Amino acid sequence: MERSIDNSYTLIDPDFIPPNAENINSSELKWFPTYVFEGATPLFNEDSDYYKDPFVYYFTCIDYLLSMGAKFITWDDVIAGSTNSAPLEILLQFDIDAGLMSMRRIYEGLRSRGIKATVMTHFTGHYWYSYDLSCDDIAWMKDAESNNWCIGYHNNSLSQVIGNSSDPIDGSALKLASKVFSDDVNSLRKHFSVNTYTNHGGNVRNNLVVAPSSLDVKGVDRYVSPEFWNGIDSMFSDGGFLSRPASLRQKVSSITNGTHFFRNHPFKYANYSLTGDVGPKAKHLAPSMYGTQSKISNDYLPGSSKESLWLQHRKEVKSSLHQSLSYLRINKPISSGFLNSQPTEFQINRLRSLRRDSFLKLYPYQEGDPRVFWWRMINAWAPKSGLILNVGALPPSQKDENLSFLSPNISLVDMDIDGSREPDYVMDICNVPTMFSNKFSGIMLFGLPYFSSPSQAISSCLEVTKPGGVGLFGFASDTHPARGSIFHPSTRHTWCIEAEPLVDIGLKANLWAFSGNNLDQLFIGWTHLKIEFMGHYWFVVAQKL
Repeated sequence: MERSIDNSYTLIDPDFIPPNAENINSSELKWFPTYVFEGATPLFNEDSDYYKDPFVYYFTCIDYLLSMGAKFITWDDVIAGSTNSAPLEILLQFDIDAGLMSMRRIYEGLRSRGIKATVMTHFTGHYWYSYDLSCDDIAWMKDAESNNWCIGYHNNSLSQVIGNSSDPIDGSALKLASKVFSDDVNSLRKHFSVNTYTNHGGNVRNNLVVAPSSLDVKGVDRYVSPEFWNGIDSMFSDGGFLSRPASLRQKVSSITNGTHFFRNHPFKYANYSLTGDVGPKAKHLAPSMYGTQSKISNDYLPGSSKESLWLQHRKEVKSSLHQSLSYLRINKPISSGFLNSQPTEFQINRLRSLRRDSFLKLYPYQEGDPRVFWWRMINAWAPKSGLILNVGALPPSQKDENLSFLSPNISLVDMDIDGSREPDYVMDICNVPTMFSNKFSGIMLFGLPYFSSPSQAISSCLEVTKPGGVGLFGFASDTHPARGSIFHPSTRHTWCIEAEPLVDIGLKANLWAFSGNNLDQLFIGWTHLKIEFMGHYWFVVAQKL
């Protein structure tokens, strides 16, 4: 657990109360803090109505989709090619995890509305939430299948083998997990037609286990079977603590025609009742509906000790997730100053509409798009008059991108070493003539990983900026899945000043990535630093004295 020097909290603090729940009258609040462990992680960044009653909130969103004429489909429909029969289709998938009782509550609500969906279930839980499917569990799932629901296997085979061990995964563990996979699927098939599977996340990489070919069971995760995703226009998941920057309500309210995938975890919506899976972590945190005779904490796990063990295990085996979570803060020094205006929203929507479909599938909602954050940042924090230098020119066809978000009193010029991009200055910012000293009211740089010596680039940006001028910077974090050094240590290198310069720079060669631990070394000389982490990118607003 971590609290920064300015008293901002990380979002993995188990005692943290979500901002949108803080000001709700306790008599209205049905959400409650629970011990944090795998399969039962709470949501920290939902709308205030969610915290008033997560169950009602969820079905309000579902009912909105129905009012839009949505047709609900399953993975069985996708595999059979029985899709595209309605303008708006929703592929709704539930990963049960630790939410067995929660899933049953949600199933009953969906069944009453004539909705079908996909349920991905374990046959047995694992170390962090141990259970076996009961007769009642099997009965409602059979009922679901009779109502054209798809029942699939949520592969936790390696989690069952690993438990709470942090030892490296070897061939013997994978071999044993493969047998567990087969046994689980065959056991489930005694009750259901299990034709599909997904891999459970949590602390263990269950995706390392290859489905035995003899089972003829199809993986539907995008990285396993990308062909199943060709007709899916967007995706949404509520996994983890804050796996998406938009709330469920924001996602459904902005839905357009097409096929859209939703991965929901039933615990997050249906747990908050007397019949939930996990109770409040302490009596003083229990809503009034609990009275004095309800269960407190978790029935099948010793709450506080299990929470500590799980978070420590997560830190040891999933360093990239721990790192990215440790970068997140409730304090938002940059985005808290964003301006909400109709012209800005118009330009964002216009530019997003020009994006390739492949890009929009990666960033299906604009608030998760790092470039949108950049546009909002320059709109809010760039100087309102004067001359701004953009280092790293956009292609000629995209020249209006940055200008669309700057004041009409700004003149914008580009600098780039690539003449084909038609910059105003064909030169390297690291080697500019002295005539450029103190020339610009502001400077923008979004391509720092491409400089062999980033510290020199930042220092040169400082040199060409006028006293009182503003620097705006964006660059990839070490946690970035494609460009981060945690995932790609041989070609993506964590920056530190001692490692400069980096040779053979290029997208297909070597690039820098940046840890939050050494940004102070990078911005020496700049003052009034505002730093924010979003979407595996660092964003910085700085000033020159």
